[in-house]
Formats: sequence, structure tokens, C-alpha cells
Amino acid sequence: MYKFQEEIILQGVWYLPEELDKKLSGKLTFNHIKGAILELVGSFHNELNLEKMLEPDIILGVSTTGEKITLYKCFEKTYRHTGIQSSEFIANYIFIGAHFSDINRLKFNKISAELPYMQEWINVSGFKLDINHKKKKISIKYKLPSLISAYLDANKSVSINFTAEPPQKSFIQKEATIKQKAILEIKYIRPHDFKECMSDLFIFQNFLSFVTNESISPLVLYGSTNEEFIQVKGNKIYEQIYIYYQLIKNLQFKSFISPYNFEFNFKLIRRRYGKVLSNWFNSYSALKPVYDLYFSLIHDPSLSLEHQFLNTVFALETYHRKILNGTEISTKNHQYRIKQILNKAPEKHKIWLKDKLSFSNQLTLKSRLESILDRYSAKILNSVAPNFADNKEEFIKNVRNTRNYFVHYPSNLKSKAKKGKELYKLIKYLKRILELCILTELKFTNKFIEKLIDSKGHSTTLMRHK
Repeated sequence: MYKFQEEIILQGVWYLPEELDKKLSGKLTFNHIKGAILELVGSFHNELNLEKMLEPDIILGVSTTGEKITLYKCFEKTYRHTGIQSSEFIANYIFIGAHFSDINRLKFNKISAELPYMQEWINVSGFKLDINHKKKKISIKYKLPSLISAYLDANKSVSINFTAEPPQKSFIQKEATIKQKAILEIKYIRPHDFKECMSDLFIFQNFLSFVTNESISPLVLYGSTNEEFIQVKGNKIYEQIYIYYQLIKNLQFKSFISPYNFEFNFKLIRRRYGKVLSNWFNSYSALKPVYDLYFSLIHDPSLSLEHQFLNTVFALETYHRKILNGTEISTKNHQYRIKQILNKAPEKHKIWLKDKLSFSNQLTLKSRLESILDRYSAKILNSVAPNFADNKEEFIKNVRNTRNYFVHYPSNLKSKAKKGKELYKLIKYLKRILELCILTELKFTNKFIEKLIDSKGHSTTLMRHK
């Protein structure tokens, strides 16, 4: 079936689920940058909605090669009602292999994806090579690796399955190639809404982005439902329903990435893989604003340095507020303090003063950064940058001055705010600190984080952000 980076062009007939007798000829085209466009000869309009642009949830189609197609979340882009009628629709999602006549039927019991770099991160192989130069013999044996599973709850599991393409036999055999692939499988005991399935996929994609420090998008994506299957010798074989949607960026993946650039590899967490993945999903839900700001740095490299800096600082402030919940004094004591101050203030200034004091119990950026850094050992802090533990006060001062300048632009801070190469370094240090916070939310202890640092043999920051 088609991969995301391939262009899809399908001719066929198209119709609305509620108007089975009104079928129109047309062409569906898709590429991952422009998305899905359906060009129709004719229109779905009637006398009651001639002047209205249509927004059908679902358009169904059958290609000239017999493929069932569902277009989901559609809206009409153009409509010509004079002369030869024609219309053009944009669809947010394409499903090839099934008809979903109702959005309430858009439920899946499994979502599968081939993701870039997952094979490199897992690094589990079924190959066994034996090269004997004396006997002039090369032996290659292959066995599919075992399924790697993690149960997130009683209804959902996230597994890594393996497939292999066997070698082709040829009349003149010059070569033999076996290609192994690692496939993500998210399974549900009870079918889940498509939106929930895509959310789970997105969260795992970002897990892979975090551990590899690379932006991840599907190469191939498909799912299965309880309704689409064939019977083979009394057994149900569920049909693969291929899914396509527009991506926000071009698909350009590296042919090789260094394991030294990984946050950690699978083998280091193999025994605790299920717990780590469960912690990731839980923390992602609890700290979504933090993760969104962090992944903006990975998924959108076009962001200006100023925006990268502010996003990282905001992420750390939000993290501290949600996890460490720091205030100068308790909320009760703060309210009492404000009451005492307002009682002694002139009546005409009370409303103004109350507004100014409403956030006065919040910790400063300096206090929040100090609180975060105090959780880590000198060895961990020195993985941010050489001698970072001894120079963290200078670092905090530079972050505070630069943040205050970019937010308020006071002239007295212009010369103190970091710019250019120095700002770039500051961003990398902040990003690394945010990554340490994420490792902590995965329930990694300082001792285990130090083990991760030792496993690289180099400064984590120098390797991940060079």
C-alpha cells in the first residue's frame, strides 16, 4: 500500500452516506504536504443549499480498482453551478479499505504504524551471521524476534512487533536480502474512537522523538476494526485499513542516526519498558502544556532563537508550577497578608493594589530554576555543560535577564540579554534541564540518570545537541 511520502491518485465514484443514489465521478489526490483533495464532476448540492458551501463529515467512494474509501472531516473548497457543474473538497483524513457511513462507527481495535528510527532505537535483531573465511562459507540465519509488549491499562497495550521481507529467488541468484521491520501496534480490548487512537499514536511518536532527539511522523499507518474481516478456515482475518492525513512538514529522514544521540536506548530500560511507557503516557496527560512547548523545539526547527528560548523558559516555569507547586508562603497566609495590607491602604487605591498583589505570592523565575536544579547531583548538572554545577548562579542570572528583556524589552537589559551564539547555547542548556525534568517524571532516579550519562561516555548535551 501507499506510504506517506508517496503521491496517491485514485479515480472513482463518490457519494454521501445519506444519498446513495447520487454518485459522482471524480479524482482523489493526496500528498502529505498538500493533504487530500477530491475533484468532482457535478455536485452534492440541491435546491435548498445552492448558496452554501458544504461540510460533510463523511464522503464515501469506490476506486476504479475496487478499493473502498472513506473521506473524513470534509469541507467544500470550490463549487461551480453554471455550465458543467463541478466541486472540490478538502478532506482531513483518508481511510482506504473500509466504508464508515457514520462517524460513530469510526472505532478501531488496533492501530499500527511503521515509524522512522524505531528499529535503530529498539536495536533487536533476528539475524545470526557466521562468516568462515577458511571454509569459504557465509551462513545467515534469521528468526523473527519476540513481540515486545507493554500494558498501559486493562484495555490498552502498546507493542513492538517484527516483520521480515524474505529474499527473492532468482533464476540467476546474485544476491539474497532479508529486511526486518519494527512495527508499532496499539491494541484495545474494546474498540476506541479514532480520535483517541490518534492521540495515543501521537503520544508514542513523541516518546520516540524524545529518546531519539528526532522529529517523528509515520511512514505507514493502518488500523483494523471488528467489522472489516474475511473468514479463512473458520478464522477471522481483520482487514488492514490504511490511514492518511496532511502533515505539517516535509518528510525528510536521515539514513543513519548515531545511538550516542539517544536519550537512552531500549536495552537500558528493557526490564522496565512497560513502567517507563506507562509513566510517559501519564505524565504527558498531566503535563501536556510542558510537552507541547518542548516538542515545538524538535518539530519546528524554523522557530527563531527568541521563540525557542521563551518556549523553553515557559515550559520550565509551567513544569515547576504544576509539579513542585512553589509559592513564597501558603495560600492561606498569603490571603491574610493581602487582607492586612489592604486594610491599611487608602480606600481609593484598594482596587488597584488588590489587582497588583493578586500574583505576588508566585515564585520568581530565579527561585523556580534554583528549585529545579537543586534536585540533581553535580554529576548530572555537569552533563548540561562542563562545570555547570559551579556556574549555575551565573546561568540563572543570564536566563533571567534574557527572559525579562524578551518579554518587556527594557533598555537597561539590552546589553545583558544573550544573543546569537550565546543565546543558542543558553537554549541548549535550558532544553537539557527540561529533559532532565522529563526523565524525573519517568521515575528515573538520580542514580539511574547518572547511569545513562555513563553509558554515553560523553557529555549528554554535547552529544544530543552538537
